[in-house]
Amino acid sequence: QYYLPTSRELSRLVGLYKAPMLQHFAESIAGSSTIRSFNEESRFLNRNFQLIDGFSRPKFHISAAMEWLCLRLDVLSSLIFAFSLIFLISLPKDAIYP
Repeated sequence: QYYLPTSRELSRLVGLYKAPMLQHFAESIAGSSTIRSFNEESRFLNRNFQLIDGFSRPKFHISAAMEWLCLRLDVLSSLIFAFSLIFLISLPKDAIYP
């Protein structure tokens, strides 16, 4: 109920923040000699860190949402297994024929 819309939106945000990061990185690699000649390494490095931070936030949240879903499914499967085990143990001996 909550996971699918959240996951879809977070995936959209990951794609939204990934494109500028990759574009900036490619442009920095292509113009590295020009950047060094004008002594602008620190500005490009700071911008790169900002873009990586912007990309990492939704990526972290999508990983956390996935872990939360895995935890809920693990708890649900453990509860189902425990109830079925209790049910099988509480049955009389003659109730189940092999």
